[in-house]
Amino acid sequence: MKTGRMKKFDTIIFVVRYMKRLNVLIFILIGVSALLLISFLILLFQNITGISIGNGSENPLLNESKFFVLIIGILIIPFFETLIFQALPFYVINKLIRHKRKLWMFLIVSPILFSLNHLFNPAYILATYFGGLALALIYYIGYYRKENAILLVAVIHLINNLVAFIFRYLIGS
Repeated sequence: MKTGRMKKFDTIIFVVRYMKRLNVLIFILIGVSALLLISFLILLFQNITGISIGNGSENPLLNESKFFVLIIGILIIPFFETLIFQALPFYVINKLIRHKRKLWMFLIVSPILFSLNHLFNPAYILATYFGGLALALIYYIGYYRKENAILLVAVIHLINNLVAFIFRYLIGS
């Protein structure tokens, strides 16, 4: 008989195996949808509780011109963040840890590092932790799909940032 902990692990393994068989465009669409769902749930939580993650004014990048934000925040930063917060921890954990639970270690370390890069306020750190968790899981699945996990995660992150840019600068103005 399996324990509750084993059932959860089996569920994650099932999801990973299922995601490995998907077309790459569907995989990217699911990844973007996951990040947008997380953003929606955070906004819903914010509206229900009144706890604010801020309006972005704490982020020095958003005080720059729209063109600068577009180039740096959408085209460049997702690639660097993917290298630093998903690829590097994955590589280090795979090289240093010889335990079969290194996936869990990666899914703990990577989102923490990702969220600590977004130190705009405590609520925003918590919000970006969940986005970082989704990106870490996407990286893991992408790696085992034998595809360029760095490119997959960076493109998904880029699309998420582009949607945020559109809502902030084009729809919000």
